[in-house]
Amino acid sequence: MRKILTLIVIAGYCSLAGVAGAKPPAACNIADKNPDSCRPIWSGIGLPAYSGTVSGKTAVCHDRFVLSHDAASKTPDWVVELLTKAKLNNKFKRPKGENFSRDPCVPPDAQAEPGDYAGDADNFEIGHMAPSEDFNNSDVNMRDTFVFSNAVPQAGDRFNAAIWKTLEEQVRDAAAARGKLYVITGPIRGTGGQRTINIAKADNACGGKPYNSTRSRRR
Repeated sequence: MRKILTLIVIAGYCSLAGVAGAKPPAACNIADKNPDSCRPIWSGIGLPAYSGTVSGKTAVCHDRFVLSHDAASKTPDWVVELLTKAKLNNKFKRPKGENFSRDPCVPPDAQAEPGDYAGDADNFEIGHMAPSEDFNNSDVNMRDTFVFSNAVPQAGDRFNAAIWKTLEEQVRDAAAARGKLYVITGPIRGTGGQRTINIAKADNACGGKPYNSTRSRRR
């Protein structure tokens, strides 16, 4: 059985972006806009495919994940990671005080702007898609996740720092137990707060069976 774990995030979506004081973006390496440049990340599963004619999409390779960014929503449509047990060694912790910044490979007019999250009436949190803790063997790779192209608005810290955090931990437990997982994360977009698709147990590549794990398996 292909060892794939797919995550779907149910997240409200709004006009986005970050916090004041974000670090200035580096220059974009043009090769990073070609998914073939990071084929080892996704070749074992393939990339999600769009149906019909699409526009305003930008693919971006990062060191440990690849994403497709949507200009209209200023959020990613999907983010793909290759998560392995060997790279989950907990040598580094999430950088304290790290601010999200713009992704230099996303067109300027499609970028989330610093300050869009600050003081918003809906109290949206900046929610990682590829979590920084998935790359805890490298300080550089952990910091690489703090770009707005890798984030969606999530409904407050009771979601982002609670149930979502727990889900991320369970995914890392599964990767440690299985040795390798491909993880696809992204928002389900809707109108008027309504979901546009339903997810059934049959959609689970593991046959609808939940993965049971304990934190001790991560160590």
